[in-house]
Amino acid sequence: MNLRIVLHLLVLTSGILAAVRGSVQAGETTGARAGERDRPLRYGRITGDGVSIYNLADEKGREIARPARGQLVAVYKDTATGWLEVEVPGGYPVWVFGRYLEPTSEANLYQVNGSAVNLRPAPSSDVTNFPLPQRLQAGDKVRVLELAEPEKPLAETWVRIWSPPGVHGCVRSSAVEGLMSGEDGPALWSVALAALPTAPPMRAAQTRPKEPSEAERKEGEVRVALEEARAALERERIRETPDF
Repeated sequence: MNLRIVLHLLVLTSGILAAVRGSVQAGETTGARAGERDRPLRYGRITGDGVSIYNLADEKGREIARPARGQLVAVYKDTATGWLEVEVPGGYPVWVFGRYLEPTSEANLYQVNGSAVNLRPAPSSDVTNFPLPQRLQAGDKVRVLELAEPEKPLAETWVRIWSPPGVHGCVRSSAVEGLMSGEDGPALWSVALAALPTAPPMRAAQTRPKEPSEAERKEGEVRVALEEARAALERERIRETPDF
């Protein structure tokens, strides 16, 4: 690996780790009791044009959607660092690895056959391609958009899907405004779902394992990336002719 790339990774991962630690220290406020975790805190709308929804609560993350002004969103988490965890009707276009999917009798509807399957913003498990906060579990059903490499067997390629209900992205809190007086959030959500070309598939009904918090997940992944970058730097240092 080129030494400059290694140094860049060290700086990048160190910066992200510092940001993660800051968010942990700042803490998160959700306002939801334990029995209400699957219910939105509130509903709102995107306030402007060009707003990005990311895979994590950091603008160094990857964009997973760019909703139109006025797009209805369901807010599930409100952090002290100025980010919201939101869902949009119909889900986000994200990627999973094909080995964790199997076809059903319905065209383009696949079932998850693994546990804790990551949803990623791009078809890669690269250390900078962090998964979304939620994960798929065995029995979940998803609608497939495309295969990254259609010529390969399903188990050997990435698959782009619409994320099922309950999967959230992250957006700046300043980009979301509350509903107008008299607007009914749940009713608007139902209307938006009914307007979709196909209804989102329901997720599996079995008890779902506790998901790690966003901060715990990001810190663990960044630590792994940091150690990999440090190991690569050490390999370059001991080479007779370092790759500059």
